[in-house]
Amino acid sequence: MLDLNAAPRKRTGALLGGQFHAKLLESSLVSARFEDHMETQDAYSVAEFCRRNGISRATYYNLQRDGTGPRVMKVGARALISVEAATEWRRNMEALGAERPDQRTRVGGGLSNPASDAAEQRRRNQLLVEA
Repeated sequence: MLDLNAAPRKRTGALLGGQFHAKLLESSLVSARFEDHMETQDAYSVAEFCRRNGISRATYYNLQRDGTGPRVMKVGARALISVEAATEWRRNMEALGAERPDQRTRVGGGLSNPASDAAEQRRRNQLLVEA
């Protein structure tokens, strides 16, 4: 049975009472400072862009392949997306969604996306022009 009047046991190696709350507050302040840094940043890495927009890296690369991803600038070996390019991409995606709310249809067990179909057609046309 639990004795409520018993003296609390000393726990070693664990944060107790005020120490725990101080560490929690410190970690939230660090997180807030990090978020402030993210707000003043001029460009995002691919991972940061994906995190901020709630998409996976696989989705990001699929969008890039389809020609519907954000504009990217290469800095050395790094691919960066400017804040402006990210904003423009979001606006384009919103406009695309408003134009075609229910255009995704099932085809052969998968989903067909008219936006990626159009990107594929543009890519084919470009290849024909270059040939």
